[in-house]
Amino acid sequence: MAGISSPGVGSNLDVNGIVSQLMTIERQPLTRLTKLEASAQARLSAYGMIKGTLSSFQGTMASLASASKYTSLNASSSDSAVATASASSIATPGTYSMEVTKIAKEQKLRSDVLSTTSINDAIGTGTLTIQLGTYSGGVFTANSDKAATSITIDSSKQTLGGIRDAINAASAGVTATIINDGTGFRLSLTSNSTGSANSLKISVSGDSGGTDTDTTGLSKIAYDPAAAAGSGKNLTESQAAQDAQLTVDGIAVTKPSNTLTDVIQGVTLNLLKESTVGSPIKVSVSRSNTALTSAAQDFVKAYNEVAGTIAELTKYTPKTEGSAAQAGVLLGEAAPRSVLSQLRNSLTQSVATLDGKKVSLSDLGIAFQKDGTLAVDTAKLNKIAEASPELVAGFFASTGRASDSGVKFISAGNNTSVGSYGLSVSQMATQGSLQGSAAAALTITDSNKTLTVSIDGASATVTLGTGTYTAASLAAEVQSRVNGTSAFKQSGLAVSVSESGGVLSFNSASFGGSSRVSISGAGASDLLGGTGTETTGVDVAGTINGNSATGSGQTLTGDNGLKLSIFAGATGDRGNVYYTKGFASVMESVAKALTDTKTGGLAGATGGIESELKDIASRREVLNRRFADTETRLRAQYTSLDVLIGKMSSTSSYLTQQLAALANNSG
Repeated sequence: MAGISSPGVGSNLDVNGIVSQLMTIERQPLTRLTKLEASAQARLSAYGMIKGTLSSFQGTMASLASASKYTSLNASSSDSAVATASASSIATPGTYSMEVTKIAKEQKLRSDVLSTTSINDAIGTGTLTIQLGTYSGGVFTANSDKAATSITIDSSKQTLGGIRDAINAASAGVTATIINDGTGFRLSLTSNSTGSANSLKISVSGDSGGTDTDTTGLSKIAYDPAAAAGSGKNLTESQAAQDAQLTVDGIAVTKPSNTLTDVIQGVTLNLLKESTVGSPIKVSVSRSNTALTSAAQDFVKAYNEVAGTIAELTKYTPKTEGSAAQAGVLLGEAAPRSVLSQLRNSLTQSVATLDGKKVSLSDLGIAFQKDGTLAVDTAKLNKIAEASPELVAGFFASTGRASDSGVKFISAGNNTSVGSYGLSVSQMATQGSLQGSAAAALTITDSNKTLTVSIDGASATVTLGTGTYTAASLAAEVQSRVNGTSAFKQSGLAVSVSESGGVLSFNSASFGGSSRVSISGAGASDLLGGTGTETTGVDVAGTINGNSATGSGQTLTGDNGLKLSIFAGATGDRGNVYYTKGFASVMESVAKALTDTKTGGLAGATGGIESELKDIASRREVLNRRFADTETRLRAQYTSLDVLIGKMSSTSSYLTQQLAALANNSG
């Protein structure tokens, strides 16, 4: 009997059931911990909801702090079939009279010499160089603002279709198509830019099918408007390039494009067709208040979402007939009320605009309602926005303004305080330059057409077109070829080339200490009239409010993060820069502070809950260890009792049998 140890084996006692019921009672503290944990998790989640709405509020404030959001203007045309119009923030409201006499056109060329029965017919190999420029008086002058592009036509591209694809892939400022006229396939080329300064010149070099200017091989595509037909002029002009011509308020205007951005300041005009002679159309520019009123609505919505979330989580709904009382997850907690109080107090602040006026939310028609939410008096806001749009924009947006027209406010840093800052410039930024020593040689041949050009430290080989130039056309040719070099285009590097008395001058497009230009190679001395003089650019230098500032190119940054562009003017005292932070920026900072994970208004509450959860986890671990020990002990005790009862039962049976036997014997 001593060997029996399984529960219930000795006496059929339900040891497992007894121990299970006793452990259920024993584990009641664990149930209470689980309820505490669920409550803490719910509160932590609720604080997460508040933090989420505050983060959303912060994001809305950041978008409202941008001054560009409030400067929109509307522009319209009285005849949208003739022209359409749009306006930027710098436009001046008003009405303008406009008559369009010519619209700009792009040049179109077709291949009369080149006609094939299949787009897969081979034409020839070599190199195509495409330039855009002006043809006048028998001279082609390259457009110095449009880079020349060289395209290699090898054996894999020498078909009509391959040449078309190679031209289109080169981004050369021209679009190539193939047209079947019923008798054969012809190549059609269209300049991507309108205007007389964007006529095409197509040069061929290394023609495998003949000379570079005959009518065989790749030279069939050559088009030099100054050459004779069959001697480098092998395409036919289908449409001549043409400038747009119009009058605005009686002033004659000629432009190369139908998209005009600099005729009326801040207004973009899109010309579509000529207007009726003697019947000008009207272009009207008016201020748009939509952005101003939308900003106010966005501000109110963002605040009400925060206030509504906190109200929902902290409210108490009394018991009513048919329903029990309801308590918000954060009812009675101080942190949500503190957050809302700080936000409300911040909303009562007034902000100084750039013109010194003090403006508050109530001045714009934004006020608290009885339920604690904000609302907009739309009529009042629209009236103010109509009369003083700068006032509304200056209230919400962080803005800066320089008293000097050659200085532009770029941005401010976190440490930039509202106020006025004196600016002094000790050094203006300059561009790296290369000045020729004497007049350039105007004839470019195979012996002097190759240059090695370096711009801001990057170098590339540049090949000029052969021929005899004027000083002006040579300057345009060099600028076009240099800026068309792929290595420079990909790096965003460029030069401007000018001439004076036949002497060429080169300037890097960039400003600052890394800006420089140098030229070497076979044609350098002819181009520069000697060795030339290189001058490295310098960064702008100066002080902001008497403190040294850091210059990078034309940008000057103060030690407080105020960033300015010094793009024109001279050294010396440059007046003042005025900066106002704007109400949206102020509220963004408030929201950011409230959501700070270490010091914010919610940090203490959430930190306390997280500590509470850690404590619950620790207590649960202790209880689970205690429960395991208790269950082991109870199970051992009741198993021993089971065995003991079993032994006693066996003894009882034995004695009963013996007594019965004695009784039988005595009988």
